[in-house]
Amino acid sequence: MQDPMVNPLSAGHSALARGEWEEARVAFEEALGREQAPEALEGLSWACWWLNDAPALFHTRQRAFQQFRKQGDPRGAARMAIWIASDYVDFRGQMAIANGWRQRARRLLQGLGVVPEHGWLILHEGAIAIEIDNDPAVARQLGAEAAEVGRRLGVIDLEMIGMAMQGLALVSEGEIEEGIALLDEAMTAAVGEELEQLFSIGWITCYLIYACERMRDFDRAAQWCQKMEELARRWRFRFWFGICRAHYAGVLTWRGNWQEAEAELEDATRELQRSRPPYAAEGLVRLGELRRRQGRLDEAAELFTQAEGHPLALLGSAQVTLERGDAREAEALLQKFLRQTPEENKTLRAPAYELLVRTYIALGDSQQASASLETLRDIATAVRTQLLLASATFAEGMVVVAAADYQTACYRFEDAVDLFQRSNAPYEASRARIELANVLYALGRLEAAQKVARLALDSAQSIGALREAERAAALLQQLSAAIQDPARAARSSPLTPREVEVLRLVAQGLSDKEIATRLTISEHTVHRHIANILTKLDVPSRAAAVAFAAQNGYL
Repeated sequence: MQDPMVNPLSAGHSALARGEWEEARVAFEEALGREQAPEALEGLSWACWWLNDAPALFHTRQRAFQQFRKQGDPRGAARMAIWIASDYVDFRGQMAIANGWRQRARRLLQGLGVVPEHGWLILHEGAIAIEIDNDPAVARQLGAEAAEVGRRLGVIDLEMIGMAMQGLALVSEGEIEEGIALLDEAMTAAVGEELEQLFSIGWITCYLIYACERMRDFDRAAQWCQKMEELARRWRFRFWFGICRAHYAGVLTWRGNWQEAEAELEDATRELQRSRPPYAAEGLVRLGELRRRQGRLDEAAELFTQAEGHPLALLGSAQVTLERGDAREAEALLQKFLRQTPEENKTLRAPAYELLVRTYIALGDSQQASASLETLRDIATAVRTQLLLASATFAEGMVVVAAADYQTACYRFEDAVDLFQRSNAPYEASRARIELANVLYALGRLEAAQKVARLALDSAQSIGALREAERAAALLQQLSAAIQDPARAARSSPLTPREVEVLRLVAQGLSDKEIATRLTISEHTVHRHIANILTKLDVPSRAAAVAFAAQNGYL
């Protein structure tokens, strides 16, 4: 056997297998200095791909394509065409040109019989379906076809990536058990070093993280990512690309690891903007969601605007709009999101129904709120991850609060807190605790409400959720005053807890718009609450309502 150090082409492939990208580049350039062989150009293109050198990548891939064509090698030319198509998607976002290269590959493969390049072409078409078109039905079929090609030809990378694609598609459709089984098997092959290509490991890992993010199984994501970190250290390369890191940062955000999530997102977004601009939105939308949770709504809104076109940007904009008090505009954004997301993609649609429950409550439309809750509950029941069940339980609590059924709401919020806690979702647990404390307050259980509100405050402050911390602190102040003067607190009031909350903000001098923003309701709903307050207290003005309520201990 020839010494690989003597043969630069062999040395280049050896360096690629070890993850030594600069060494591989030097070796392939040396090989090209001896002979302009398409195999050397192909190897050099992969070194450039790993180094994110887009100009050199496109140049070498297309030269390799031309050389394979000149040598009468349609398989080699088709292989290059497939990856050039992928590069036009990843680096330039030029879908029409990418489609042209895929069509070129398809024609070159005609009449060759089944070869691995057929499987790679199918996988790239499936990637477009699941990652860009959000069409899990098409992706599931293509993933199965690619996996079968891999099994038939003994190409394990094709088989495992195809299975991972099937798994992500099934999870998106709500077929969790079957989908996770495929993803777990593919990941086992990846961490077990059964695969031949390092990029295959990243591809499978990204699909697993996508699936965990969609079904909100963040414990599973954390376990596998820990295994992948071990593998990455052994191989001396960062196993996930910017896109995967952005998705993993979304997992960290849900788990309350905001400092680590912010570092990952800022780094991943910079890298994507530099190397793969079409995918920078993956980082921007998740950084926007982190900013929203931190209470930095203006920054969040700007990030969602920068990521315009990404489906999660619509969801994020709707959330910010709702928190600013414009429920009608939030509803329009959410309906647009649902129109653009296929019905089969159940786990991606679930967050929209969560927000619609709150939106319709703010609009005073209990019928639509209940219908949205029912759809959300159906998805959560099918998926059965604790976090999605917790979100559905929390949404049900919001619906029954709107119907003034405080005892049932108490049960729902208690269950939601427990589920959020077991899911390691501190932000959601804080929000649920605040709602639980408000319900306990309405039920006259002041000491219990105070304890829950204090826990909510501590949790919100620990992760940096400023708006939730402010809500919890304000509620604690009200509870403290009520506990210190139980006679006043026990005095009968004709006002509902929400009306009392609105009147307290009126007393602080807030405008209707500011009250709507603070309570995440519409200005129309604020007007309705104030009209009800004036009627119940039989007073002519807001100032008179505040004075009357203060004199009688209602506040």
